[in-house]
Amino acid sequence: MTSISLVLPKKDVDGFHPTNREALLAGKPHVVPPAIAAIAHCMNSTGINLETQQTVLLVRSTTFGAPLKKVLDAGGLISELIIVDTPAQLHTRSTTLKIKNADMVVSALGWPYSIQENNWINANTLLLKTHVTAGCSDSIAKHGSNYKVEGRKLILEYR
Repeated sequence: MTSISLVLPKKDVDGFHPTNREALLAGKPHVVPPAIAAIAHCMNSTGINLETQQTVLLVRSTTFGAPLKKVLDAGGLISELIIVDTPAQLHTRSTTLKIKNADMVVSALGWPYSIQENNWINANTLLLKTHVTAGCSDSIAKHGSNYKVEGRKLILEYR
C-alpha cells in the first residue's frame, strides 16, 4: 500500500490517489492535478489550433505523464509521450530528433536547463517548460507559481 492510498480520494488535490488517477485515465476525472490543469490552460490560451500540432511531451514518469497526455489529448491535442528518467536519456538521437521535428514541446522534467533550446528548438516551435523551483524568486515564493513568455517559449514555474 502506498502512502497516497491512505489519503481519502476526495481530499487528494493532486489527483494521484489510485481512485482519482483511474477516473482521470477513464475520461471521468474527479480532480485534474493542478500542474496538468495549468499546462492545459497555457496551451489552450495560445490561440493555436492544437489539433494540427505535432506535440512531444517530455516527462519523468507515467504517474504524471499518462494523466497529462489524457487531459491534453481530450482537448484535441495529438501528442507523443516520452519518458525521460535521466538527463542522458534526453540526449539520445531519437529523442532529440522528435524534439527538433515537433511543432510544440512540453518539458515537464523538473530540470530547469534540460532542453538545449539553441540546438533543438526552432523559431516556429512553441516550447512550454515547467519546472519545480528549488531556489524560488521572491515573486514565485509569494504567489506559489509564476510564468513568463520569451518569444514562443512559455515557462511555467511552480513550487
